[in-house]
Amino acid sequence: MYMQPASRRPERSIMGGTIDMNMPARLLNARRLCKDSTADIIDWLSFTSSIRKKPAIQQSKKRRGKPKTQGHGTTNGEKIMKVDEIVSCANCIIKSNATRPQYIRSAFKKALVNRRVITAWYRTREVGDNESTRRHEHFTDTLNQAYDILFPPTAEDRLVDRESSSRRSSQFANAFGPLDGIPTDKESTLSEAEMQDLLASWMDSSAKPRSRIADDDLDEQFNRYAYVLEMDLMVDTIKGYWRRVAKGEMSVPLAAWLTHVGYSGIARMCEEHRNSQDIDHEKLVHAFMSRQANVQITSERDLSQQGANSAGHDSQYQEFSAGLALIKPTRPLHDWKWSKQMDRASNLALCAASPFDYFMVPSEETAQDSKLHFESSVVFLEPWTGNLPAHELDTLLAVKEKLMQRDSASIDSLIATILFLIDNPIAFGDRAAQAVLYPMKAEVDFFMRREFSKHDTTRLGKPEKGPRRTADTEAVFGMVLLLETSKSFFYIDDVQNRTNLHTRAVRLAEEVQECMDRLIEADFAAGDLRNMSESTIDTLEDKRTELDRYIKSDGSTLYHQMPWTAGSHMGEILYSAMDLGFTVCSTRDMLGKVLHAYNAVRTVGRSKTTPILLLEQLCDLFSAQIFLGARPNAKFHPTYWRFLGGKPERTTDQHKNPGRAAKSKFQTGAPRRRYVGGTDRFKPSELSLFHHLRSSKPALHGTPDLWAKVFTQNRIKSPNKKQSAAIDQEMRDAPFAAILERLKAAATAEFEGPFPIAKMNWFKVYELVVSILIDIAQRYQREIPAGMEPYRNTLQPAPAIATAGCSFVNILSQLIDGRLEHPRSWNGNEFPGLEMTWDAFEKCAGTVKIEDLLWKNA
Repeated sequence: MYMQPASRRPERSIMGGTIDMNMPARLLNARRLCKDSTADIIDWLSFTSSIRKKPAIQQSKKRRGKPKTQGHGTTNGEKIMKVDEIVSCANCIIKSNATRPQYIRSAFKKALVNRRVITAWYRTREVGDNESTRRHEHFTDTLNQAYDILFPPTAEDRLVDRESSSRRSSQFANAFGPLDGIPTDKESTLSEAEMQDLLASWMDSSAKPRSRIADDDLDEQFNRYAYVLEMDLMVDTIKGYWRRVAKGEMSVPLAAWLTHVGYSGIARMCEEHRNSQDIDHEKLVHAFMSRQANVQITSERDLSQQGANSAGHDSQYQEFSAGLALIKPTRPLHDWKWSKQMDRASNLALCAASPFDYFMVPSEETAQDSKLHFESSVVFLEPWTGNLPAHELDTLLAVKEKLMQRDSASIDSLIATILFLIDNPIAFGDRAAQAVLYPMKAEVDFFMRREFSKHDTTRLGKPEKGPRRTADTEAVFGMVLLLETSKSFFYIDDVQNRTNLHTRAVRLAEEVQECMDRLIEADFAAGDLRNMSESTIDTLEDKRTELDRYIKSDGSTLYHQMPWTAGSHMGEILYSAMDLGFTVCSTRDMLGKVLHAYNAVRTVGRSKTTPILLLEQLCDLFSAQIFLGARPNAKFHPTYWRFLGGKPERTTDQHKNPGRAAKSKFQTGAPRRRYVGGTDRFKPSELSLFHHLRSSKPALHGTPDLWAKVFTQNRIKSPNKKQSAAIDQEMRDAPFAAILERLKAAATAEFEGPFPIAKMNWFKVYELVVSILIDIAQRYQREIPAGMEPYRNTLQPAPAIATAGCSFVNILSQLIDGRLEHPRSWNGNEFPGLEMTWDAFEKCAGTVKIEDLLWKNA
């Protein structure tokens, strides 16, 4: 279908003015209000007419208003009613003399008002009569007729002035509808009982499927509006992150990680539209250019700015809703698939260049956009299709060329580099790591190899054959996101930002590699007295080799200097370092043993000791993994054995109770097996949202557990079926940019908080733990503390190594528990073992700060 140029497109005038054919964002808000009100009406109509008043229903053989099910006999609780059934249900309710609550009257009014606003907007912009709009008006008239039946002026005494406790609030702060049902940070200050009541109320309202009208023509049209608006909002949100990075206000890995998550959310949305509504990118572009349902949208400042202020970013980006971003990367991708496909090597000269050779100063780009704003609505994918006069076709092609020329060179450079990486991959991590390291590489590779499937047909219904001409919408969105994030980073208020993030990523890789080398060399030097297992050493060596390949690879291309790409490299390196760091720290359970000893000595000798901040923070962080819930104040040894794998055992004191098994009791037995590699209790995904989301499958998509933690402030860690349904409904209702903002608020502390776990060098934490254990071993081997002579054979003799310190810690907690059973005969502060152990803690960790254990180049 063809659309005329803007200068020749039919326009309607009202009172001498030209009608704006763009849809305002306020209509999206009206649509959301209308849908929510209609859902309340349908729920009440179907329930009241079909269940509560059975005598009235039995008057008809066919039950009026009976909710239909989805699919072949299956249902998810969603009620679907036809328009003509609304009046039938209303008459049934009147005959049954049922009560009509006040909130239903308000829902009718809200639905009617917003429906009339939408229909009026369509009527004023139509050149001729439209069948679709007539159906909209028919539904509005039917709804109004049902309202008059249910709420006549003489029936005011029948109204009940109360609100339904189960109905969902339909008030939105802006046109995009934020997550209004999810508890916010302010609500998290409530008491535990109040918070649980709030969560239960939210689940009851959010988990309930929304009812709808079966023959509502507005759904498809508004889905397309929300489709492109969500892309605009996501790009705008992520551009704001990289502006903050350029100004030094945000961590680079955090911004890159959020960019990946935002892209993954849009990619899932594109896949849903493609599968459920059969809208691929080519159909979306053709629907846009033919003005099917007026897909072009104009955001109004009062609504969009309000939502932007709440999210902390501006609302300037509108290229997807203007149409330009939908087709900007399509021609370069098309050219590389055909004309340049066979000669990739000769195009490597496109790769190496300065970013400032491609990107304009923001003020100049804005001025150019304002000149081309009027013409931007006429560009489309295939201008030669259609029956245009030659001079009009030339004009249209010239406008398109002017719009496309600005970013085509940078897109060419990106595609050339991506294709080179496809042909010459750099081995680093698994397949998921490759997708994270190199944004859009998998999508471009898929498009270059993709053929038409047997289900694809032409506009005439004939089967399509051969390679696909256009990429998927998520690939187009990702290429645009690469460009826009770079524009936000490389210029700070029209001043060039010369920071090379790829160089910083290489320095981080070198820093991680240096730490690995130090650990490997120390373990090999220890010989048979090494701490780590052979499998751990092999894993460290493999990762060191991968880092070496990455460091030596070429990073001078525009693609490698892009902030999303370079930030992804830093994020993936941090993820690998955290994963391996936790594995190393769990070696022989050394970290857990040191923290157990610190907690016991600090608790017993509290009057003479000053807390060591670093060890206190580590104890609080690992309270669940090491202390199995909370730090103990007594009975330290049973908790210590449970951490090492001991299980409850039933024992009987035969001396006091000979033959009386009923007097037996449970106590924690000694671990039956010693793990060289540790008890595997240290799981970074349980402590870090960054690690959890990256390690999820597929990567960066998230699990119900993760979203439950994010949305409920960690009040719900393992959601049940109802809670998962509530979270899923909220995520579908809100734009993913709003979800990304919630995730950013929850994860920022992992990169920029008082204990940034994502930027912590866990190899240094392991070295600190080893130094503490060695110092303890040196002290007791010089002079064994009084009271510990009977355990001399249990303590490991010289040399003073970490495992020798562990042998002392194993005895220490047992002795403390034994002495605490007789507090009158023993003063903990006078026990030499406590003082000696505390001196080792203060010497090794007393002056260490959190900043000393962070990656310097992160």
